[in-house]
Amino acid sequence: MTPFQKRVADVTKENILELVERREPEGRFLEYKREFPSRENEGRPPEQTPSSMVASAARGTTALSDHGKEKLLKEVVAFANGDGGVLVVGIDERDTNPPRAECLLPIPHVLSWEDRFRNIILSGIEPLT
Repeated sequence: MTPFQKRVADVTKENILELVERREPEGRFLEYKREFPSRENEGRPPEQTPSSMVASAARGTTALSDHGKEKLLKEVVAFANGDGGVLVVGIDERDTNPPRAECLLPIPHVLSWEDRFRNIILSGIEPLT
């Protein structure tokens, strides 16, 4: 079961907002990512993300780097090798132990990211038989 106590397909915007309101901690079944790692923001602290990143994200043209793909695939594989989990992209986390949801950071053109992420998973992960 997910941290939402429902299927991921049934999660609503309100459920995501509740994570931030409750300052829900990351855990075995829950991981937050501020944004998808991209060529433009890789290795930069959030406050140093260049304006070109914001502009390209608004246009939906930000590309995922190979390193970013690898990081996201590792998260998905870790959940798949365990009991599952939820990766929530667009939530900044408070620097605590464990990290806690701090604020919502909407992802521009999230549906195009969803398609890209799905394609990365399908082409980058192969189950062992």
